[in-house]
Amino acid sequence: MTNFLILFTLTVSCVGQAKIASEEEKIEKDFQKMLREQERSVLVEVQTARLGDNSSLGVEEQLKYWKLYTEYEDCLKRRTYLPLHDVPRRAVAVPEEKRELKLPCLGYCLNPFHQRGAKWVYFRSGEFMARSESVVLEATQHLITLEGDLIIGNVAMKDAGLYWCHEERHVAVVWLVEVIPKKQLTRISGLTPPPNTKRRYEQFGLLAEIQWTPWSPCSRCHHAGTTMRLGTCVLKVTGKWPRDLKETLTNPLRMLVVYHETGVPCRSAYMAAVVEELPDIKTLIDYIQVGNCRLPCSSREFVFFRQKNEPRYSKLPLSKALKGEVAMQQFKPPDKFVEKMWLPGNDLYLTCPGVESRDAVTWTKGHVPLETIVRIKSQFENRFAILDNGQVVVRRPERRDMGLYVCYKAGQQEPAAAVRVKVKEVGRVVKGDTAQFIRDVLIMIPVVVVLVGLVLVACCTGQHHEEQGYI
Repeated sequence: MTNFLILFTLTVSCVGQAKIASEEEKIEKDFQKMLREQERSVLVEVQTARLGDNSSLGVEEQLKYWKLYTEYEDCLKRRTYLPLHDVPRRAVAVPEEKRELKLPCLGYCLNPFHQRGAKWVYFRSGEFMARSESVVLEATQHLITLEGDLIIGNVAMKDAGLYWCHEERHVAVVWLVEVIPKKQLTRISGLTPPPNTKRRYEQFGLLAEIQWTPWSPCSRCHHAGTTMRLGTCVLKVTGKWPRDLKETLTNPLRMLVVYHETGVPCRSAYMAAVVEELPDIKTLIDYIQVGNCRLPCSSREFVFFRQKNEPRYSKLPLSKALKGEVAMQQFKPPDKFVEKMWLPGNDLYLTCPGVESRDAVTWTKGHVPLETIVRIKSQFENRFAILDNGQVVVRRPERRDMGLYVCYKAGQQEPAAAVRVKVKEVGRVVKGDTAQFIRDVLIMIPVVVVLVGLVLVACCTGQHHEEQGYI
């Protein structure tokens, strides 16, 4: 009887453990199911935010986003939260006529599943946010890219100051921007050897030198353009300072210490007290060196805003900093093209021969990628579109849509087809048809007169022969 009770107890215990195990397995399955549902909901959120409600993410798109998310997690693990006094500091000097300035957000981790980006704080005015992927906003002249970088359009003297990049409570970098007026820059030719003057002030532990920026991208393509670089006087620390100087110039010295990697421009307002104590530093002037260059046109040249027949878009400042982020192959211009005349009001369709997919073709209009024009113009009028089969459609073409449309197959530099589109105005079409009709009538009148005369002569001759036979 005792053995039976022991056996019964063991059996109940095993059954209970098996039941518990099955319940734990069920809980684990439910948990995994919940995770999959959360992942799908995140993908649907990305799909809705970036691809539209009617789009669907394929396997390749999902893998791409999850790869980016893995990189995002690795970035978070590598990132360390530093005290504010240990945060990297960078200083940069720009000329007043420079169109744009790009400030990278160092250490920023890009989350592909959220549209929240880095935040930038301007020390003088407080926090601002500007979200756009390609156009610097006209009102604020600022752009924050998805990578967290700040682009300042149309740099002016008022843009000088401190810029902080932070994500939540983590400050990534503090930039010191100094804007130099154009009249204070000494212009030299690109063929002139650049001055490389240095001044050492051992008693202060400082070094003053001319620091040169890299050459800017060529301003034009297919024609002679210009490129420039800036040479500015920069102060750096080289050692320890005497106690008296340290006590009298606490704030400027602190600026030199925290910006020891890049140095601080000599003409900065923070360095006014230091410069007064340094002899001969005023002889280190700021330079702007300008040279000539020639560059083949790239399909990523954003000259769309500069077109004279688009005055409504020309006011928007152009983001040249974004132009070089995506490497594109150089396309050759077409040697010959087909001319197509089109009437306004009728939709225009352009087909690239041998292409059946949008991903297999690249369209350009005047060396500008048509995808860029489609994206920019769709914000205003939504008349341009590239169909899934690779066709280009222009709804209700206007005279400003005239130009050379060229298609390139994927992986090829030679153009597959080129069409020069001309759009006629209705008034000009009617006038041209009327003139052609008048010319045709003037030509036909003599012909008709001659034919009628020949018929009359033939009739008279035949009647005369009949009368002679009757007699």
